[in-house]
Amino acid sequence: MKNSDKNILSTYLLPKIIILVFTAILVLPSCNTTKFLKDDELLLNRLDTKIISADKKTNVSELKSELQQFYKQVPNTNFLFVPREWYWYRNQEPGDTTWLKKWRRNSLGEEPSILKENLKEQTRAGMQNYLRNKKGFYNAQVESEVKANGKLASVTYKVNPGTQYTINSIRYLSKDSSLVNIINDISKESLLKKGDPIDAFNFDLEAQRITSELQNLGYADFNLNYIDIKGDSTELLNGIDIFFEILPYQDNQAHKKFKVGELKIYTDYHQFQKEENVSSETLFGSEYFKESKDFIVRPSIINQKIFLLNNAIFRAEDYRKTIRKLFSLDSYRFVKINQQVNPLSDTLIDYTIFLTPQNNKWIFDLGTDIFFSNISRVDNNLIGFAVGTGLTNRNALGGSERYKLSVETGVEFKAGTPIQTNT
Repeated sequence: MKNSDKNILSTYLLPKIIILVFTAILVLPSCNTTKFLKDDELLLNRLDTKIISADKKTNVSELKSELQQFYKQVPNTNFLFVPREWYWYRNQEPGDTTWLKKWRRNSLGEEPSILKENLKEQTRAGMQNYLRNKKGFYNAQVESEVKANGKLASVTYKVNPGTQYTINSIRYLSKDSSLVNIINDISKESLLKKGDPIDAFNFDLEAQRITSELQNLGYADFNLNYIDIKGDSTELLNGIDIFFEILPYQDNQAHKKFKVGELKIYTDYHQFQKEENVSSETLFGSEYFKESKDFIVRPSIINQKIFLLNNAIFRAEDYRKTIRKLFSLDSYRFVKINQQVNPLSDTLIDYTIFLTPQNNKWIFDLGTDIFFSNISRVDNNLIGFAVGTGLTNRNALGGSERYKLSVETGVEFKAGTPIQTNT
């Protein structure tokens, strides 16, 4: 360690460390919060979950982490080595109505985590139900154990998960005959495989994958509600046959496959806009509307951000990509897309895009900065002051380009030399 670094440590840090330790020695003995408890109350001090008798294939650490989400009570934390419930108790006495005491109670303090039997039981039941209903441990057992040391309580949840059931087979079914071949193709990319452990989260991912695939094939109205997941463990040992069934549309109708219909783009929309004040032009296969004399952003630029193509098969990804790209245009504050089924064809979806411009084309900003620097090689302390300003144009050439001109200047000077301590 260089001498200059030692000087800084001894001059600035060491006294602070000594003061902090000395304060802790004086304060901590007076911060015993158990003296505030009633005779029948215990303060939750420790909390643990132990996995016992787990199958070799079970990832114990991962399972333990998942179960901790069901804790209904956790021990209080500390602030500067002082239990937060102490701040709560000390500022909870009659007459403690000043803003300072309220601030200490609400900001520094925490309501004491007094052990409650009903919350302990909710935690135990939540863990057990999760293991049985979501993770495939259908014979799981969870028990809770409380150990008291004076007025402090330690709670341990003992988890015996047993054997986790696995997938014996996977079948994809559809009552909608028009989707049978599509579902067969989609099933080839399944996220689930024979022998995988039963896990509701993975089933949800697979259902979401099927939904996304169908939405990108034109089935705009398809959603998770049309997928029914069932299981059958008859005559199987620790295994389940899984069925993904695609339900028909309303009233047992076939799901409709949609195409993109007409596109209308309002390039300078505002909430008080009147149709009689708006003119339109047909460009790039879409109808562009404007109230101003000229387009704020060139239609060719806007068209590059739109991935919904007239008469093309609807794809949910194209819809989401269009929203993302239009929002990337700095010239606009808001982007809104309305969609409705074409009144003349129930398999076409028409889109109306509303682009609301920024209130100001120019952005002006001004900033200041004060900094302190220690350069150990020359053993100097420097204090600096800087000021900067910038001017940004969000649509300089009509293509929603962003151009910025900025200027910054500053000054720094030597503040002094730290006290030298020879060692």
